[in-house]
Amino acid sequence: VFTDELTPEERAAIEAEVLGRLAEVSPLTVHTGPEVLASDSVYLPIGPLEPLAELRAVIRAGILAVLDESRLYALPGQETDVFEPHVSIAYCNADGPSDPLRERLARVDVGPVELRIKHVSLLSLRNDDHKWSWSDEVRIPVGRNQLGE
Repeated sequence: VFTDELTPEERAAIEAEVLGRLAEVSPLTVHTGPEVLASDSVYLPIGPLEPLAELRAVIRAGILAVLDESRLYALPGQETDVFEPHVSIAYCNADGPSDPLRERLARVDVGPVELRIKHVSLLSLRNDDHKWSWSDEVRIPVGRNQLGE
């Protein structure tokens, strides 16, 4: 859902629903995998998938407690149920050779990085002139013990 499609009351209700639901979820520890050179990006996959998928489902349930499913928007690549959590490193918006980038990536040896997910962010997301950007971040803690942070 884009925030310009929400009333202030709906946005506040979503924040409250997600806050209440995430208070019952424990913070997660995940790890990055080796870099992936895709046709339009470079990214690090994150896993294990199951706890991230569960976290995503909790957030979605909070949103659906306020909005009808027909109002939800799928970002490009999210039209299916396939969920591929990742850390984006770079995007490409034009055709070009991949070999130079592949060679540079082969020289980088970074092992898995441990990430602790202690909050999620609700963002005002927009796409201006083919560039994604966001503002108005609202951080929602994961787990009751995080409410004081």
